[in-house]
Amino acid sequence: MAQYQPAPRRAPHSLSNDSANYVAMKGAESIFLVEAIPWHLDDGREPTPGFKRDCKNMYNELADQVQLQTEEAKDGTGSSKRPREASSSQSKNKQKGISIRADETSKNKQKGVSMGITAGTKERYSTGFAIARDSPSGERLRILTCAHIFEDLYKKGMHTLTKENIEKMFKISVICVHQQREVLARDSPLPPSRRLKQPTLATVFAVDTEKDLLVLEINIGYLCLFSGTQPTEYCMFDNPPICVAPRPPQIREEVVLLGWPPQRSESSSSGNVSFPNRTYDMVCDLEFNMKGYTMTLMEIDKLLCAHGYSGGPVLNTVVQLVGTYHGIIEKKGYSVSLEDINQFLTQFGVMTHWPDE
Repeated sequence: MAQYQPAPRRAPHSLSNDSANYVAMKGAESIFLVEAIPWHLDDGREPTPGFKRDCKNMYNELADQVQLQTEEAKDGTGSSKRPREASSSQSKNKQKGISIRADETSKNKQKGVSMGITAGTKERYSTGFAIARDSPSGERLRILTCAHIFEDLYKKGMHTLTKENIEKMFKISVICVHQQREVLARDSPLPPSRRLKQPTLATVFAVDTEKDLLVLEINIGYLCLFSGTQPTEYCMFDNPPICVAPRPPQIREEVVLLGWPPQRSESSSSGNVSFPNRTYDMVCDLEFNMKGYTMTLMEIDKLLCAHGYSGGPVLNTVVQLVGTYHGIIEKKGYSVSLEDINQFLTQFGVMTHWPDE
């Protein structure tokens, strides 16, 4: 991997409350809530007989392999029990966790970021954002998010998860911010958290679990806005792809993170870049990097955020992408570096247009 080269010195950026609000407001139009549910745990009707059984078998086989290797690494005995499906209390706790809590990391610094997903976890949530279309006027919208919503299916030395087997094991869907606004604006006797929302099914375009990056794709013409009427209303609002910055931010430059923790759309947090490109072993000792992450990380000070921000865009003052949020370690926020994002987008042909240098 090429060594990071500092960008030419530029005038320092300073985010006033107004400018931070502007970045959050402009970026919000591109944000999605991402939900992944194992097909065998989905409440809907299976499309063909035996479909859920086959999905469950495939899921359990891969989860067992990860669990077995993890147990062998821990005790060196090679013995392991098949992972049990999470209890209802476990499932509640797991649904809350997208990024690890800061107080947990202070006790277990070496363990790094973990979503804490176990076999049998039902809903998994992250933040996604529009990154590209399949062509300048294309109908397919690509959404970038984190891969660690599937972290129970990969580990160090075992990164075999592909877009094909993800789609066979998981039902993946997204909700746009415009639907959330529409649901909240319409009269209803139900509290906001209980109101019916209609996710739009997404396919997997590209995944790299070693870099914690995932790209989904949807047909923008079928992006649901409101499902309480017949026929379903589709979103006619713009969901503009976020422009990728031509260079990393400088040290001490202020950035804004956008996220969608469940039930809390249009959330944001801001902080200062401590360092734009740290190797993972600088943050997490290699022997304790149980997931085998290889990306470099942008370190962000003063970044306060809740579970659900993972995968969200880190933006500079001109609303350009400079990182994708990974998690909190030792009370500092970390995002996948711009260098690794660019390599990923190039490798998988995600972009159809790049910003001018």
